[in-house]
Amino acid sequence: MPRPLWPLSLLALAGPAAGAERGEVVLGAHADWATPPVGEAAWATGAWISLGLTDAFALQASGLVAEHALSPEQPDQAASLRITSLAGGLGYALDILSISPFLDVQLGALMRRDDRQRTDAQLIVTLGIDWIVWEHGSVGLAAHWHEQLLHGASYFHGGPRLALRWP
Repeated sequence: MPRPLWPLSLLALAGPAAGAERGEVVLGAHADWATPPVGEAAWATGAWISLGLTDAFALQASGLVAEHALSPEQPDQAASLRITSLAGGLGYALDILSISPFLDVQLGALMRRDDRQRTDAQLIVTLGIDWIVWEHGSVGLAAHWHEQLLHGASYFHGGPRLALRWP
């Protein structure tokens, strides 16, 4: 006996996917709670841009800035740690109805400035989920993990995000 096909009809009600589709540009921003390798947790702000290559894959560029207070253990230590990240890579979105889980992988540079400035190569892995709230926009949650490739320190941040898309 054939299975009913009515569940497939729900796909017609799904609307557009949250990820960048072929030829689309998506601009987004996020405000995250960040935990640095040293110092106190604080808010981080970031932005990204995506260009859809296919309905599932997109080229991406992103940036992040965070300022973390340090508890000086020595009198000559800086009072804060500023982390700046610039990266580019590839994103994949699994478009399911109007909810879209995604995975992004990027390579870039992570700059740390406290009592001195250091720059390191980094790998960023982001996992998250977006939800279409109107035709040209989505809201979501994301968790970002930065691994410094030369010094081996990790940096984590996660929180809400907002994206606007243009065909």
